[in-house]
Amino acid sequence: MTLVCAEEYKCGNIMRVEGGHTLCPWVTCIFRGGDGTEISVGNESSPSLDNSAVIKSFNFGGSNGVEVKITIHDQQGSSLGVFLKNMLKELEGEKDYTAICQWGWLKSGCTAPLPSNLSDKHFLQISGLETNFIQGKFIHEVKATDIMTSAVEASVERIYGESGKNAITLKDALKKLLTEDPNPKVKTVEYCRLNNTTGLVECGVKFKGFPYDEGPKAPWSGNSANKLEIARSWIGGFETENDKIFVPEYESLVDGGKVIFWERPVFNCDEISSPSICIGTYIVNGGLDSPVIEFNPRINWKSGFAVMPVKGGNIPDATIEADGMPQNKAQGVARCMQLSREGAGGSGQVLSVQASEVHRSEYAGDATKKKSDATGKQMVEDGRVIVESGIMADMVIVGDPRLPTKSKGVIYGKTVAIAFVNPFHILPSGSSNCGDWLSKPPCNEYLSNSNWQVTSFNHRIENGTYTTTLSLRIAAPGLDTSINNPIGNSPNGARI
Repeated sequence: MTLVCAEEYKCGNIMRVEGGHTLCPWVTCIFRGGDGTEISVGNESSPSLDNSAVIKSFNFGGSNGVEVKITIHDQQGSSLGVFLKNMLKELEGEKDYTAICQWGWLKSGCTAPLPSNLSDKHFLQISGLETNFIQGKFIHEVKATDIMTSAVEASVERIYGESGKNAITLKDALKKLLTEDPNPKVKTVEYCRLNNTTGLVECGVKFKGFPYDEGPKAPWSGNSANKLEIARSWIGGFETENDKIFVPEYESLVDGGKVIFWERPVFNCDEISSPSICIGTYIVNGGLDSPVIEFNPRINWKSGFAVMPVKGGNIPDATIEADGMPQNKAQGVARCMQLSREGAGGSGQVLSVQASEVHRSEYAGDATKKKSDATGKQMVEDGRVIVESGIMADMVIVGDPRLPTKSKGVIYGKTVAIAFVNPFHILPSGSSNCGDWLSKPPCNEYLSNSNWQVTSFNHRIENGTYTTTLSLRIAAPGLDTSINNPIGNSPNGARI
């Protein structure tokens, strides 16, 4: 029955438990700024410190950025200096505060050694330390984050480019902003998408409507904001060549850091995702052969317009009279007629948008409309994140260190299939007094779907156990797609 349910909703391979006769979760961190000291698990946990320090728990989480929490037990206090040296203590300067972390499964076999299953190496920055002395030993709580997390502690007053012939493109301005002084800064910047047909990552994504591929030309001002705020404000009013928006994300696999502006793969109203972007099929309640430990769905259903936040402030006269935008109302999901202002007259909220000088220069009379279109799409996405609206779930599985990394689009694009086997229970069976131990129907048609989208992930190693948690979301009819579409816009999705 389990396999029948899996085949009905299958995409990619059916995911199974980690193979091997004896498995041990493993994690190691090299504190490059702390004289290159390495601390790991097991009896040989820290050779340079006489093995007096050991990692007791490791928690790695990622969405737009990365955050790691490491608990280290230290018998001699010898590792305290390692962390103090490695702590971020200045924004300017060239001192190395990098910690390199890697984790996974170490295996042994009865007849032959089995290859270990390990993650890639992640390059992080030590940003926090809390130390206590309890029962004769030091307990260090170390926090590591991506480089751009510290951006909120600084501001940029610089203007990039000048008016006229010395103006620079938006891509050039963003590259200078994120890769040049002042700190924090990264090594590279890219603009990528996850191809919904091939499943491949394509970089070099273009802006829409410009004779040059790099976006509009202008002088770009920092306005004393931090780098993350500046990047979002500059890029937020422009769309990609596919009428979508860019979402910045930090990539921790690159030494020195990388920011990827992903073309947000929000599916069009009737678009069906390709099996090529599916990580695999997970069977919930599938028995010992399934890696799923917990599956916790959350349904928070709100209308498509209810989740759109209202922009504050006054509405300029030019905005109210903008062509095609009567009273400057939020337009909803433009590509879904039933979820747009045009298809649902009277709906929507006031959208206060002031066209920038760049928009006025590039679009003239359409400046406000162009800015509002892009801003409206960003508001829909931000609003859904803020209120967690729709059909969501958290799935805890046996640790999988080789799930696709951010460079392969796992956060903004990859999907998983869920085959949810309904719980078994005793039902009456005619005149028999015994009853039947059955599940009717065997598959839950509303939670089983081949188009659950991954939104974030977490790896946790503690007390000899290793689990991975995937946060998932699925397109909801009437919120993300037309009300006549199946859940997830999937051919096997239920209709409601």
